[in-house]
Amino acid sequence: MTTSSYPDSITKDNLLETVVEMSRLREIEDISDFQNLNNRFVAGRGLFTGRTTPSSSSDVLATDSEGDIANDGTYEYKVLDFSGTLKWDRRLLDTAWAAASTGALEFIETQVASTSAVIDFKDGIDSTAAVYVIFISDVVGSANQALRMFTSTDGGDNFDTGSTDYSYAVQGLEAAGSDNDIKSGGNAFCQIGAGTSSSYSAIIELFNPSATSETGWYTRYISSALMSTAMGRRLSSADVDAFRIGSSTGTFTSGRFTLYKILHA
Repeated sequence: MTTSSYPDSITKDNLLETVVEMSRLREIEDISDFQNLNNRFVAGRGLFTGRTTPSSSSDVLATDSEGDIANDGTYEYKVLDFSGTLKWDRRLLDTAWAAASTGALEFIETQVASTSAVIDFKDGIDSTAAVYVIFISDVVGSANQALRMFTSTDGGDNFDTGSTDYSYAVQGLEAAGSDNDIKSGGNAFCQIGAGTSSSYSAIIELFNPSATSETGWYTRYISSALMSTAMGRRLSSADVDAFRIGSSTGTFTSGRFTLYKILHA
């Protein structure tokens, strides 16, 4: 690379002359650097070479420069400076893209409530996973409300609300220390938490909804007033392909509802 001798100091008497000379030198350097780049002689640029791949780390030619790269489809070779001595470094190429990790959470969708009567999940529920998880976080309701869930077998065009479509058992503990347990052997909805609240979070794990058998779920729920766990199921041997989160009264003023699936291992 070209090196120049710019003046050490500039005075008002030689200002114009110095600026002209510096411009001339800079133009020469630019042209020189461009030519050197074309000739692969600018160090550290990571340039791919057309030369035969090296036979050893010391197989360095006079035309090789630090940063030069070559590959033979199996290894990538790069010229490095080892304490003033140029040598080739060799690394095994990995051109295989990793498949999606099995057993890991895969994001499907997030919905943010804004005075929402219900939250529906209609996409991404299929046979690629046996477990789905809905994270319900920091929900604020327009009133004290009970959280409920519904299922669909036609992609969410219709949700099951028959009087005996669901069964559930909820074990709750209020902040004051008293128990609050509820259960139903047949209802038009599935209760998620015990009692009512206007501020809460929950996790719903649904098992094998795409199978033509009864879909079951396990839930955890917490609010400022109580915490609870629950189990529920859809009392029909049919594949479920959509979920609805609703409430006993009012709307979801705010909050986040996120659906994931756990891929088959």
